[in-house]
Amino acid sequence: MKRSAIYQRMSEGRFPKSRSLGPKCAVWVEAEIDDWIAAVARSPD
Repeated sequence: MKRSAIYQRMSEGRFPKSRSLGPKCAVWVEAEIDDWIAAVARSPD
């Protein structure tokens, strides 16, 4: 996914929120990403 798509989905609540480690560093919790992947895989679309 493109960076812009990730941030768009985050703002819509359709992707886990990132955590800021500094002014130019964003990270995600691995378990939240794993849960998101599993949910996408289960969706009928």
